[in-house]
Amino acid sequence: MRHCFKIIFICLFVTLSALFADANIVEVSQVAAAKLPYYINRLPQDMLKEIGVKSVTQLENATLGKPCQLYSITPSTLENYNLTNSVDDILRPTSMWYIPVFHDGKPIAMLIVDKVKDKWKAVSFGYFTLASAWNKVTQQWPDEIFGTKLIVMYQAKTYLFSVSKNAEQSLTPLKFEATSSTKTTGDKISLTSLSDGIIWLKKRIN
Repeated sequence: MRHCFKIIFICLFVTLSALFADANIVEVSQVAAAKLPYYINRLPQDMLKEIGVKSVTQLENATLGKPCQLYSITPSTLENYNLTNSVDDILRPTSMWYIPVFHDGKPIAMLIVDKVKDKWKAVSFGYFTLASAWNKVTQQWPDEIFGTKLIVMYQAKTYLFSVSKNAEQSLTPLKFEATSSTKTTGDKISLTSLSDGIIWLKKRIN
């Protein structure tokens, strides 16, 4: 009987977590959609050139992609890592959500929404090369299938991603193109194992 209650509790926790995540996605998407014109209309000329357009009027039909929550890795979790840990053991969810912005089907930016004093607010816009790199990742490793996560380690000054492929554990550094207007398809991305990703990060911060 106690075992049955434990199973029910776990199922309930997973269900509630999924509901909260879905609610966050809805609210974050609404905030991003309301703020997108503000950021678009204030893009300086050098950023427009980086995107590959001449005027903000060309971006009137810009659209938003699926929000992704940002996860972080801290020096302490990196230091305490051992071979029995999974990727989820070393990740910490942040309050920030990154929403890809598209123009003519191409990723041009990330709009970032964060919770400030218990309210969702758009706080930043840009990250053109990150938008392109993340789009390439999610084309090959769709979140709906692989649970793809966007990760940052500030001390290493790098973004990474993880996917759940069968029983394999991965932690792969993101590779950036020269500009966001470059092609977003090409060679397939090779995954880096979790242990190799940890070694790579330790070298970055030491």
